[in-house]
Formats: sequence, C-alpha cells, structure tokens
Amino acid sequence: MAASKPFRFIVVILFIFSANLFSQEDLNYLQKGNQKLESGNYKIAIKFYSSAIEINPSFAEAYYNRGSAYIEIEDYDLAVKDFSKSIEINSKDANSYINRGICYFELKKYDLALADYDFALNYDPADYVIYYNKGNLYDAMKKYDIAIENYEIGIELNPKDLDALNNIGNVYRKLKQFDSAYYHYNTAISYNPDEYEAYFNRANLNKYLKKYSEAESDYYKVISLNPDFAAAFNNRGSLYLSRKEYDKAIKDFTEAVKLNDDYAFAYNNRGYAYSLINENDKAIKDFEKSISIKPDNSSAYKNRGLMYFNLYKYTEAIKDWESAIKLDYKLFRELNPKIKDANLKLESAVGSGNTKKKK
Repeated sequence: MAASKPFRFIVVILFIFSANLFSQEDLNYLQKGNQKLESGNYKIAIKFYSSAIEINPSFAEAYYNRGSAYIEIEDYDLAVKDFSKSIEINSKDANSYINRGICYFELKKYDLALADYDFALNYDPADYVIYYNKGNLYDAMKKYDIAIENYEIGIELNPKDLDALNNIGNVYRKLKQFDSAYYHYNTAISYNPDEYEAYFNRANLNKYLKKYSEAESDYYKVISLNPDFAAAFNNRGSLYLSRKEYDKAIKDFTEAVKLNDDYAFAYNNRGYAYSLINENDKAIKDFEKSISIKPDNSSAYKNRGLMYFNLYKYTEAIKDWESAIKLDYKLFRELNPKIKDANLKLESAVGSGNTKKKK
C-alpha cells in the first residue's frame, strides 16, 4: 500500500478585531479555544468556540475554528454547518471553502467538494494547497490524468511540496508509469533525505516490480527514520513472505501489530505466514483477530477458510469462503471450485457414515 498524504485544512489563529464588533469576553473564549485546538483537546476547544458564538452569533472565526475542531474528531456534518456559517458571514474566505470541500469529500459528496475548491481558487488562485486537495479528490474519483494536472500546478507553485510529490508519484504508479513514479519519489528524497514516506512509496514500487533487494534497502531506511511506522514492518514482512523467509516475515508482522494493535492486515498476513509453516492454531487465531478488527476483510475469511479446509473442517471452510465472496465477488472464480470440492467431501463423509471432523 502506498502512503498518500491526506487533505490539508487550515486553522485560523488570529483574533484581533475592532472593539466595536467584538467584546473582550468572546475574544477570550476564542483564544482559549485556539489553545485547546492547538494542543489537541478538540472537544474542549469546541465548547470554548460555542461560548464565543453564543455571545456573538456573527463571529466568523469562531465558526471556522469550531469547524476545524469538528474535522479533527471526524464530525463532518457539523463541520460543514460551521464552515457554511463562516462563508455566510465572510463569503470571500478561501479557507472556509477549502475546509468545507474537505468535509464534502469525506462525506463522498465529490461534486460539492470540487465546487468549493473552485470557489476557493476564485479568491486565492495562487494557493498550492487547493491544487493539492483537488489532486487528492480527482485521485479518489479515479480521474488520474486530471489529478496529475492539479498536482503539477501545485508543485509548480511550491516545488518542494513533498506531500504532492509523493501523491503524484502514487498516481503515476496506478497508471503503471513507473519511471514517472520513481522520478517524483526521488525528487522528494532529494529535497529532504529524511522523507521516510518517499522511501516507503519507492520501496512499495520496488517490491511490486520484484526488485526485492532495492525494496528491502528502502524499508530498512524507512524504519531507521521512523521506527514506529507499522506499515513499513508489515510491508517488509510481505516482502519476506514473497521470498519464503517466513521467520523474518513473522517477526516483522509481529512488530507491526505491537505498534498498532488494530492492524487487521498485519494480523491477516501473519496468520498466512503461520499457515505456511503449519502453525495452524496461531494462524486461525490471527485470522480471527483480523476479522474482529475489520469484519469486511475478505482476505482473512478466504485464508481462514483454507485453514479449515486443510483441517477437514469443511462446513466452516464453506461458510468462510461464502462470506469472502459476499465481501468481494472477484473471489468467486477462485473460491467457488473450492466450495464445490468441500461440499463433495462433506457428502462423501456423510455417505460413508463418517461425519466426524478430523483434528
């Protein structure tokens, strides 16, 4: 999996206004809210901003910053309402359009998000952040050529925008334009040799192209720069799995879940590695953990089904494979023959009078 940086939103910190429009009390609440927002105490920040708004219902900055706090706690509907109110009070504030656009994106209202980004450009046409966010939006819409156009404009405005360089590289990878992907990852690294996400993305590309030595070297670099990056351990573990270095793979997957106990894919990967060395109980336990974290993880159902089949637990295997197909119909061609085989084995067992499951 490539590392793409998310959308950017901007928090207003200034709170110096005309004394005729604002009282000291509402300014104090805004200041307290800003302090809590900057320290990550988002719910308390919301309370202070709400107090400021209660005193002064026309306080655009309080609506704006409360909307920013709502983004942080992923309450996008309430954030939209606050940014809309900020725009109602100050219709030329590009940042309010940017942030509301981000909320619309998260709510999968892509047309509204795009409209807001375009409104923002009307008021601030040289803001590279807007082009960055538009690039992310078009990427999500799978309009990759238009995503690239927007990233390129943003990079022209800010050539050292490492996030944009990484993200455009990821889009080129999706288009299988690998030379262009390498170019942008390498450019990001040239601007900042400690840019671990560029090494990570390059490592993933190297692994995809089966350049395993180069990929391993890049993963080591990522981990040296950011030893708490669970995805780097997971992906290096996948690399070792490809090379049948199962002990190394299991060690990396274990480190990944130590760093992130909710890492469903790492549990699934470790379970698969255990299955390859006949550590059946450990494998099933990991598949169960993966499914408990991410119930729509079709791969974990598929893999657990394979384990059950190998343990002669055909009913359980069929159930898991049917669940995998429901979650991802692309698995039908692969798993339907296995389901038929399991049913035949069940019928054979019943016909012979042997319905016991072997251990």
